[in-house]
Amino acid sequence: MSEELVDSKQGKTLEKLQDTVRTKSKLTREERIQKEKENLLDKLAATNLQDIRTRVAYILNHNPRTRNSDIALELDYWKTFQPEYLNHNGTVSQESHYKLERLTSIARARAKIQNEFGMFQPDEAVRTHRRGLEARQREEQLADKPEAPTIDFYVDESGTSGKYMVIGGLCISEGRDVFSLYRAMHKWIKDHNIRHEFHFTELSRGKLPAYLAFFRQAITAGSSMSFKAVALRQSNIRGRTREQIMYELYYQLVRQGIEHEVQTGRVVLPRRVNVSKDMEEGSDSLFIARIEPDLKTALSRQYGGQIILKSFESVDSKKNLFIQLGDLFIGSISRKLNKEDEAINPKDEFAEKALSMLRLTIDEDKAASQDFAYLSFI
Repeated sequence: MSEELVDSKQGKTLEKLQDTVRTKSKLTREERIQKEKENLLDKLAATNLQDIRTRVAYILNHNPRTRNSDIALELDYWKTFQPEYLNHNGTVSQESHYKLERLTSIARARAKIQNEFGMFQPDEAVRTHRRGLEARQREEQLADKPEAPTIDFYVDESGTSGKYMVIGGLCISEGRDVFSLYRAMHKWIKDHNIRHEFHFTELSRGKLPAYLAFFRQAITAGSSMSFKAVALRQSNIRGRTREQIMYELYYQLVRQGIEHEVQTGRVVLPRRVNVSKDMEEGSDSLFIARIEPDLKTALSRQYGGQIILKSFESVDSKKNLFIQLGDLFIGSISRKLNKEDEAINPKDEFAEKALSMLRLTIDEDKAASQDFAYLSFI
């Protein structure tokens, strides 16, 4: 390679770096903080937990008591992200302690998230105490305070142009398992060199073995995972807008999904609930603004305050393996309910085998229920 070409490439690289520095320098402090906050939210939505700040945000999001106590935060961080360095009883050996993330680093990330981003705020009393350099004894007391665990829904819709419309997806009844389940699924994808995403509509003959293996791997990854769906016969719809129909279906999915978890004994109340739906450009913000407060009120009333809706948000399925997994489930149900011809293709084969793995038998207008899967007709 000639010296002129090398110099040219180095010069362009330097120019790009200078442009980046100039762009950053033009941002105000508020704009920079907002961009960092948006980047953090994107990583959380995609369960991309590779850096300490995002990991701390994940803990703060799923375990509110850690918002009040750095000690509780540190312990939960270790249990979630570095369990291999803990003894079977949760204690830490002197040798392992050097390998664990330091409290100072965890507390610094927590302070950034709470103080600059304004996210996952502690109680007002704790904020006051922190401003006054609260005593360590107060921290230890807060670390022992129990907090309700979460139920996480990852949902999507299918069959909107067929005989039946289906809403449903994945339910994880123990929020602490979200990261471990994601890590197991992501590792499997990496180990098998999978380059594509998993969407039922993109299933082909060549992809069928990988789709089935992915689904099988996912459902064996953890006992806190289950699938929920509700279906509506389109001929039953009279004089209602699509938004009204979607509102009712999502409402019933979350309500009945929680009820199924309680009735099967998979969860014990109280619980906090998070709902993530596949992103739909243009209409999500208005839809969520309407359904979130209504669902929060209805769940709290139905369960006497034992169920609290914590969040209802839209996420990009391209970045979320749980949404993709839920899509395979409801795509299979929709395929069984909406199929009109006798020909068998890869989608039919996948639907048959996936529902068989869940021991879920699909009949028109007949509810189906197993411990790990549920379908209701509205």
